[in-house]
Amino acid sequence: MATTMTLYGRGDRHVFSSTDDNAMMKNILATHSPDGTNIDVIPLLQIIKDIMRMSHPDVSHHVC
Repeated sequence: MATTMTLYGRGDRHVFSSTDDNAMMKNILATHSPDGTNIDVIPLLQIIKDIMRMSHPDVSHHVC
């Protein structure tokens, strides 16, 4: 099944079009087979939060 992805510029709100979302969802549902494994995502989210905080420091405390 060939699908096309529409990528937008960095400043755009959506990276993929809704058609791409539908195709991706169909692919996930067709290939997903849960095995009962639970993953604690809190540490992963904390790492992402730390990366975002370091990459976009709060500039409100700096005097220009």
